[in-house]
Amino acid sequence: MTGTRTEWAVLAATNFPVFVLLVWLGSHRMEDFSAFYTAGFLWRHFPGTGLYDLNLQMETQRNLLGYSGLPFYHLPYELAIYAPLSLLPYRAALWLWRVVCLGLLLFTCATLTRITDRKVNSRDGFLMSLSFFPVLLCLAQGQDSILLLAIICASAYFYASGRDATAGAILALGLFKFQFVLPIVAILVLRRKGRFAVGFAAVGSAMAAISLAMVRPEGVSRLAGLIHNAQASTALGVSPTIMPNLRGLLSTIVKTPATANLLTLGASVVLVLAVGFARRPVQRPLEFAAATCVATLVSYHMNPHDMVILLLPIALVIAQLRKGEQMVEHLTILAYLSTVAYLLFLNISNFAGYVLPAAALLWILMRKAAVAPSVVCAFLYPDLSRINRG
Repeated sequence: MTGTRTEWAVLAATNFPVFVLLVWLGSHRMEDFSAFYTAGFLWRHFPGTGLYDLNLQMETQRNLLGYSGLPFYHLPYELAIYAPLSLLPYRAALWLWRVVCLGLLLFTCATLTRITDRKVNSRDGFLMSLSFFPVLLCLAQGQDSILLLAIICASAYFYASGRDATAGAILALGLFKFQFVLPIVAILVLRRKGRFAVGFAAVGSAMAAISLAMVRPEGVSRLAGLIHNAQASTALGVSPTIMPNLRGLLSTIVKTPATANLLTLGASVVLVLAVGFARRPVQRPLEFAAATCVATLVSYHMNPHDMVILLLPIALVIAQLRKGEQMVEHLTILAYLSTVAYLLFLNISNFAGYVLPAAALLWILMRKAAVAPSVVCAFLYPDLSRINRG
């Protein structure tokens, strides 16, 4: 094992107690997986428009789990995963889903190895991912962000290989979190990737048709209302200040919600257009990774666990750093502070500061990992403090 791999292993091992803590906290309160499990149960017993009946969801959660938590407001085709899981007892289903997510993480790391031309190998990538706190949070909560990460990385692989239509088709499978997928598509369409758009439109239309058939127009209308109400109600587990994106940052700075939303919209449009129309030629993997960074910044809704999709830009940044480039040695110790910082931000319920890592990664990717930006990113994003130099 190389020195770099040893350091990633130490970081991952150091983070393990945090994972145990998160699992313990979830078991004594509620995991996000409860919403998926309840939706799978509802779909098996009450298929159709009742899926997005908020009162029915909460009542079913109380009957199944003894408490009511978060609602389910993803597109219904995702229930192809959760309906079978709901056949199991809740705890068994949750742990099985965690195992599946670990498998998806291994798949993601193997894909990243190919995208980076083996400059970041799969073993180091897996250890690096386990030292990244959003991965721990996602596993503990039973969230689906690692599934989205796997879809994005698979799409990026085919995009890097020049198979745009296939890349677009695969990315459309991630429309259950459309707030991240659509900005990526918008940027690549602006960069004149027509075949990518065709592939995305074909599979995206199929996902929309399947969803419509599952819940019918009335269910779609209820879903739209549920999404709108969730964004306006912290009681449903949504607050802009916990979002590590532009909306979270501006909502923290600007106290008037309408003004903050208007500024967020304007800044998001400018950022998408700036990256979409950037004239400087960019390697295909970097182009896709930059679009992913923008997606995290401009998404209207984002939780800390959704930051797992930044593993793609992180791996590309590591691969692009020049051989022999030295980082300050003590930054290796600071890598653990990302998890410590998470626990601090959890206490104050404000994650807006985490918008800086995504912005720093985007800056590096658009400048092809110049020396100065990479050093800045090391301070802003301490998990990058040690790199695999190939």
